[in-house]
Amino acid sequence: MKKLIYILLAIIVFVLAVRFIIGPPKQIRIVLDEVFGTSFSKHTQDEVVVAPDWERGKIIAGRYNAIDSTYIPSDSMHLSNSEKFDGKYSYFHTVGGAENFGLIDKTGKIILEPIYAGISLPVVSGMVKVNNQQQKYGWVNLEGKQICDQKYDDLWNFSEGISKVELNNKFGFIDTNGNELTPVQYFAAMDFKEGVAAVCIEPQKWGCIDKTGKIVVPLLYSSDPKFVNGVANVQIDGKDYKINRQGKRLQ
Repeated sequence: MKKLIYILLAIIVFVLAVRFIIGPPKQIRIVLDEVFGTSFSKHTQDEVVVAPDWERGKIIAGRYNAIDSTYIPSDSMHLSNSEKFDGKYSYFHTVGGAENFGLIDKTGKIILEPIYAGISLPVVSGMVKVNNQQQKYGWVNLEGKQICDQKYDDLWNFSEGISKVELNNKFGFIDTNGNELTPVQYFAAMDFKEGVAAVCIEPQKWGCIDKTGKIVVPLLYSSDPKFVNGVANVQIDGKDYKINRQGKRLQ
């Protein structure tokens, strides 16, 4: 019996040794060749330890999981979001001392350095939402350029190239360059759709602005106009109307 056990142990050791010598399984090896070149070393059945490869771009040392094609950084950097990726990207944070967040892609390449108090996914229009310690938000592009300062209480994903922003319980809009299309002045606002956005200065006084900030539908109506194929149903003084995007009543 002991002899059989020794034989089995010898076989296991031999298989592990061969696996270590020949490298990761072919499927994993192909994936890693494409992504990391030859910058990988120790491995298990499904994971490969990857060293930083500065010639191919800044990569965080860690483990590459070939099953779901995700990357887990080393102990000095931790992935957030339960170590899952939202599409191509995940945010990660430093450990020890102040916790700062950055952005990483599935290959382990640092997209944004860990200098932000927080990062919110997904990446939208080539930009990501970041915040500072005071919980003020702004947009940063994937090259690390600050599109708008971290000064807003909140901001929303871009719709038709425009992002809604909030400051001191008022709303406004910015474009993809961070320029304010309107002052942050509205009591409420909706995302842009079909070239216009519904806004109101006071409750039940809704209208629409265009992408220049010009009011194109007067702020008269009891609810926000929702345009479908250029037509919206509105109500004023209990009467129902249909209007177009220029504010003209159709009936």
